[in-house]
Amino acid sequence: MSGNRPRIVLVGPPGAGKSTVGRRLSAALGTAYHDLDDHIVEAAGLPVPVIFATHGEAHFRRLETELLARALGGGGANVVGGANHGDGGGANVDDANHGDCGDANLGDGGDANHGDGGDGAPQFGGVLALGGGTPVQLLNQRALAAYAAAGGIVAFLDVSVDAAVARLGEHNTDRPLLAGDTRAKFTALLAARRDIYEAVSTVIVDTSGRNATDITEELLTHIAKEDADDRSQ
Repeated sequence: MSGNRPRIVLVGPPGAGKSTVGRRLSAALGTAYHDLDDHIVEAAGLPVPVIFATHGEAHFRRLETELLARALGGGGANVVGGANHGDGGGANVDDANHGDCGDANLGDGGDANHGDGGDGAPQFGGVLALGGGTPVQLLNQRALAAYAAAGGIVAFLDVSVDAAVARLGEHNTDRPLLAGDTRAKFTALLAARRDIYEAVSTVIVDTSGRNATDITEELLTHIAKEDADDRSQ
């Protein structure tokens, strides 16, 4: 895919391994890794749980949509300092920092450095991991559809309930939407979002019981195929 758009976008629920696999992909490709939640935290100047508690989920989603649009080249308002906005409407892969499961210490985070991008230009390239709820918003679905239509790869990292809860913990306190009974909340969340993840994706990879190396290799194969298809056109 040409330009400064991401080489690949990773979607999926918490615990699917987006952060871990994303970092490995970026290392293998020699490109940057970006976590959209990190960019939101940087723009708001607050951790995600504090954004939810102080400004509400609607405010968080608004920042999320603006930053995704900028990342994919769809413009988006300048949200730096966005916390001042009012509420206007070989390891088991892990999306959270829950210790070493073998092949890697799998955790959230990543390079939050913003690339140059104005006038609707994509803000950064590389590997982009989205928050679990990002694809739920209609505007974000449209942005991902446009990115995919232009040749972008949107990979849905799927995961079973048991595998995700093993990675996240039975009583996760780091994620506002999973606080409390993580298993029950994750089960409901995945049931509500699975069709959306499948609809926005161009490839689906099951991460349950698999190590990060195998998943990364599978995605690298998809990227190589996409690059070959681009060259043949």
